[in-house]
Amino acid sequence: MIHERKIIRLQDFDYSRPKDYFVTIEPDNKKYLFSKIIDGEIILNKTGRIIDEQWKWLFDQYPYIKIDEYVIMPDHIHGIIRILPKSYDDCADDGAYIGKNVREALEPPSGQRAGLDPPVHLGHNHQNRLDLSHIIGAFKTTSSKKIHFAGYSDFKWKRSFNDRILRDNELGMKREYIRNNPLKK
Repeated sequence: MIHERKIIRLQDFDYSRPKDYFVTIEPDNKKYLFSKIIDGEIILNKTGRIIDEQWKWLFDQYPYIKIDEYVIMPDHIHGIIRILPKSYDDCADDGAYIGKNVREALEPPSGQRAGLDPPVHLGHNHQNRLDLSHIIGAFKTTSSKKIHFAGYSDFKWKRSFNDRILRDNELGMKREYIRNNPLKK
């Protein structure tokens, strides 16, 4: 009997569309910790620094996504990935970006992490846009290779990841959750 894989993504939803996505990614085996938390402060180890480097790499690699809050906990990573509209005139079906400058609409509040500005040629972006699963796949693949090269040859990520498509009123709550997550440990 063939084991049927459980589908955890929202059916009939285009995960490449401009939205904010909250993701949680875990290793397959909790043997490899990424950090430790001392008095609410995260101290990354070698594996954690590789994960941090590759998370940031994603946003350099794909100009149509923007970095936002993220945290590398001892045994998982939480992050917000913001997929940008293709152009200033392109907006989500719910009208989230109507009448707003894309850069202004997607900037996190001051003092928070922010990725590179979207390219000036937004209206002429001919690069194929990956969906969220492929973006996370690129992160997992590149970080795994670097972690293996660092001497942890049996490290691997869980096969999937958890995501939540954020509604307009949830972005601030998820940012706060990420910032406060280390204080809970």
